[in-house]
Amino acid sequence: MSFEYGLSSALNAVGFMHTCRFAFKELGFNIPDWVFSYEINSIIQINPMACLMIVGLTMLMLKGIKESIMLNNVFTVSILIFYMYCNILSISVFQSVHAQPFFRAGISGVMKGAAVCFFGYTSFEQPITVAEEAINP
Repeated sequence: MSFEYGLSSALNAVGFMHTCRFAFKELGFNIPDWVFSYEINSIIQINPMACLMIVGLTMLMLKGIKESIMLNNVFTVSILIFYMYCNILSISVFQSVHAQPFFRAGISGVMKGAAVCFFGYTSFEQPITVAEEAINP
């Protein structure tokens, strides 16, 4: 189970940092590429920001379950508010013409989306699983 947590955390951190990299560029921030992706050789590539994110969240988890659950609740509420905003905004501008073709990226795009959802779910359950195993949270 620890391997699953480590793998899903690493993949989620890299995905999140990729999204942050795109957001920073769209907002006009000029951040060097090596901050988000540093190639050691043709096979090994590390993401320093993702590593820092994993270390920071691990330190938070080691600090205590209450702090981790509180941060998890803050993120969950923030995400729900963002999703509600996006849904309300999308309903107001929806046109059925833009829904065709439905699978623009084909089956490979569907599989990539399913993989992102899977790893997102496994990372979301991590603090809850750790909280269940705590003797005195």
